[in-house]
Amino acid sequence: MTSPYLDLPLFDHPDQAPPSEDYRQLAHRLRELAQETSRPYARQELLRLSGIYDRRAEHLDGRAD
Repeated sequence: MTSPYLDLPLFDHPDQAPPSEDYRQLAHRLRELAQETSRPYARQELLRLSGIYDRRAEHLDGRAD
């Protein structure tokens, strides 16, 4: 099984990872870009990436608990 986070940069020190809100903002912007594009494959890829960033934010929130 592969990790949904493979496309994300790895951080050497967890306390240096960007806060989850940064990932959520990136995901939101990727979804906006997907709505603006007319190319189906590009739209699909942008939406896939936004999902990765959303899951990363959830993962970071889970670690903070």
